[in-house]
Amino acid sequence: MRRPQRAGQPAKRPPAPSAAADGYQDPNTGPEVYASGVVGDCLAPAVRDGGFVICDRRQQCSPGDLVVVHLRPEQVKPGQLAAGIKRLCFGVMPGTKFPMKLHPDSEVVPVVILEMDNPRKQLTVRCDFIQAMHKVVGVIDPEKVEISPGGGGLRLPPELLARLAENEPPAPPRRRRAARGVS
Repeated sequence: MRRPQRAGQPAKRPPAPSAAADGYQDPNTGPEVYASGVVGDCLAPAVRDGGFVICDRRQQCSPGDLVVVHLRPEQVKPGQLAAGIKRLCFGVMPGTKFPMKLHPDSEVVPVVILEMDNPRKQLTVRCDFIQAMHKVVGVIDPEKVEISPGGGGLRLPPELLARLAENEPPAPPRRRRAARGVS
């Protein structure tokens, strides 16, 4: 029998799902607004391991936004996560849809540039390797996450539930600005 997850305790890390495994769901066909669990601390302290992000696939992703990038199943190695949360540094033209199919005669391969904070690093990903890219519109810290006993679901903060019930996108995560010295 499972123990209930309590607020203030980080959620247990799930095993890395295989994208090619049976039961794969295309992220472009699910709900328009959804929650995704955070595994790892590549964007800490803004997004912490054990927390959740709220994604809205209706919203356009712009440089500086946190995004969840879902890789195409054939690009995911066994044991590797099929999606990751990163900061978008350089994206594609507005209106670009994923999955993207390259023209066979083209010599140009569009890319997105993603960033992580721990360790500080930029990643270049070919657009034809991406199944979907969804904007993160809310971050829930692990201390505020409560999972119902028996796997019955996730208990979210009341203010977030009220916004979702009104079909209003959650408030975007706050961007932290570096302190500048006074000269």
